[in-house]
Amino acid sequence: MLCTFYKKDGLPRFNTLFCLVGRGSGKNALISFFAFCLLSPVNGIKNYNIDIVANSEEQAKTSFFDVYNVLTEPKVKDKMKKNFKYNKEEIRNLKTNSILKYKTSNAKSQDGLRPGAVIFDEVHQYENWKLID
Repeated sequence: MLCTFYKKDGLPRFNTLFCLVGRGSGKNALISFFAFCLLSPVNGIKNYNIDIVANSEEQAKTSFFDVYNVLTEPKVKDKMKKNFKYNKEEIRNLKTNSILKYKTSNAKSQDGLRPGAVIFDEVHQYENWKLID
């Protein structure tokens, strides 16, 4: 699904991807995996920023910290520091300069940003579609 491009022009195959994942089926693990792949050189697009958006900061942080915890795992921490710069607010891939951040679902705070991908967590909880529009 991700990192798939047209041969003739090299543009990404999908401009919209909607995954509906049932409760308890590993939604946050899937979000974390997608975000990690999109940050990496495998995606093939530099400066491809990813925002994880949810109604609450706590929910938005869940998938972000899944990725953060992989990067800070003692067994791989030294290797990851060669490829990523990270803190508890953003994760940057040093080769692609792509950044992963988490945000809350305030439409006013999202205007003017230029993410390559926006991942909406718990979309059924949104009060309206302003943010998604």
